Amino acid sequence: MSKHAISLFILLLTISFSEAKKARFDTKAQEKAAYNEDGFLVDIVVQEIKPTVQAIDPTNACKDVDHFFAPAEKHLGRQGEPSKKHNKCLQCKEWIISDITNLQRHIETKHLKNNFESKLRGDINERKASLETIKLEQKTLDTHLQDMPKEERVIHYSELVFKWIAMEWLAETDQPIGALEHPAFHCMIQVAAQATNSVKIPNQKAACKEILERFYEQMAGLKARFACDTVTGEISLTCDAWQASNLDAYFAVTGHFIEKQSDAS
Repeated sequence: MSKHAISLFILLLTISFSEAKKARFDTKAQEKAAYNEDGFLVDIVVQEIKPTVQAIDPTNACKDVDHFFAPAEKHLGRQGEPSKKHNKCLQCKEWIISDITNLQRHIETKHLKNNFESKLRGDINERKASLETIKLEQKTLDTHLQDMPKEERVIHYSELVFKWIAMEWLAETDQPIGALEHPAFHCMIQVAAQATNSVKIPNQKAACKEILERFYEQMAGLKARFACDTVTGEISLTCDAWQASNLDAYFAVTGHFIEKQSDAS
């Protein structure tokens, strides 16, 4: 073997030995990097993989719109000018302005028979109210019960009881002491005493209505009286205002006129 061949053979062995040594060094370095200084494996960082397809939400409020309408697109106006975006109804081929509420109202009015629940606020509140009503009916027995008629409590008359109730009425309603001696009060008591069963006392609304009706009747009678031939002069008015001890204010108006006596009288 020549010297040149021997030198080439030695060079190849040296290169092979260097590459093998470098590979062993890299492997040891990687193994060493996989452990920390305490000799434990280093945590592996896992790269987060984001999904490329979004999941469909079955409770999506626009699901009915996506089902009944085509995607929004530019829609030309009557004169050919550009207008707002519109959605085309796949059922009746009508173009509706691209607004969720408008589209849902179109479905509600034109396509009532569909398999989607309306997402309009009024319809949602109505469904919630009906659900609450059903829950209350299930929890209570009101539908199976009836209210008993109220029985009027009749207090038997006695002088002691009547005197006590009269004093209570004076104090509770701020009546003057002389109210018990007024002829109108005596008349009311006499009429009530003749009742065979019970006395129906009018409430505040009924009393107000009765007083106003009598007032209007009295005013109509005065107008007719002033318009007759017996009252030819002027009417003099006087007024008076005062405040009671309970801070109630009063204003009174009095009219004076002269009425001629008829020949018959």
